[in-house]
Amino acid sequence: MQMTLNNNVISAVISVNLTQNQLGVHAPREGWFCGFFTTYVVLSASPQATSHIFLKCLPDDCRLLPHMCLIAFAWRCLPAYPLCVATNRDEYYARATLPLAHWADLDIWAGRDEQAGGTWMAVDAHGRFAALTNVRGTKDQFKGQARSRGELVTGFFRSGLGPKDYLSSLHAQLPHYPAFNLLCADATQMWSLHAGSLVPEASRLQALSPGVYGLSNAALDTPWPKLTRAVQSLRHALAEPDLDKQESRVRRFLTDSTPVPDALLPNTGVGLERERLLSPAMIKSAHYGTRSSSWLKVGHNHI
Repeated sequence: MQMTLNNNVISAVISVNLTQNQLGVHAPREGWFCGFFTTYVVLSASPQATSHIFLKCLPDDCRLLPHMCLIAFAWRCLPAYPLCVATNRDEYYARATLPLAHWADLDIWAGRDEQAGGTWMAVDAHGRFAALTNVRGTKDQFKGQARSRGELVTGFFRSGLGPKDYLSSLHAQLPHYPAFNLLCADATQMWSLHAGSLVPEASRLQALSPGVYGLSNAALDTPWPKLTRAVQSLRHALAEPDLDKQESRVRRFLTDSTPVPDALLPNTGVGLERERLLSPAMIKSAHYGTRSSSWLKVGHNHI
């Protein structure tokens, strides 16, 4: 397909293969995405240049908790790709989800949470990016109806604000949401907001300097074993000059379902059995697990 956007042409190549899962549970219903996709976003340096978004979806044994739960990302580590993001989205299988697609109303590429209408990660052709994780064990603090955290991602693109200004603007709204982490970036800056409690004053807004980071369901770079592994694996992948081998390395750590030994498990208050279940990069269980794995690279003028 081809679309015209701000005098640039965006070409999208999408191949989605919904396959029956081999984990002994039912295949996802129509409209769910199971698999590994690679997204390359090439930004134009001039209005006359052409921007391309290439999305490759590869079938995999992914079975699908709300919002993305594992993000390893590199900010300004590669000259050709200012932002590289490897993610696993974990979610209850019963939560209806639409696959990665172009949203005409916001001009973004994102999956869609059909239950609440938001998303967990999105990118546009100008290099604006946002991604969200929940902070574990905070939703039960709400006595009333909490707002969906997925609207925080789309809110960045609706706002037209830069990453710092947008995240700062959320201060008064934080008590309406269960705790979360939100990453926002554009072509020049990247910021992280950790809203780990219902008290706005306890939130932490941070400008990110060049480096490789990990984010799961706690604060940025919390040294959970699977997050430490993911960050180390991303560093190794980025050092690989061959793009196919680089993608293979990313796929390998995102699809690793090896549990962490009990002695190394964190104590996040969910009990030993659930700590074990949530310990691998790729989570598999009867009702909840990794729904999709994503590898996104944002570069300037070339792939």
